Amino acid sequence: MLIHPGATRTSLSGRYDEPTLRCIEEQQRTAKPISEVLGPIDAAVDDPPKQALSAFVEGREPDVRTPGFDGSAARRLDRLTEEFLAGR
Repeated sequence: MLIHPGATRTSLSGRYDEPTLRCIEEQQRTAKPISEVLGPIDAAVDDPPKQALSAFVEGREPDVRTPGFDGSAARRLDRLTEEFLAGR
């Protein structure tokens, strides 16, 4: 199961250059607090989907039949993953 809860506000401590720091500050202002993203993750873990592989983005399954889904990129990722795992 693959779960992307969306941008999540976490501790991003450290020293950053100015452009990176501005990006981090913007993410901290707009990202969801961890308390908001845990519910959908817990629900998926407690009651997993029946499919062998499922993916969720912000609690929804992405529709792979839309123009925004790149089937050739997905097949390439599958091939590279298989090659990587075979080389273990």
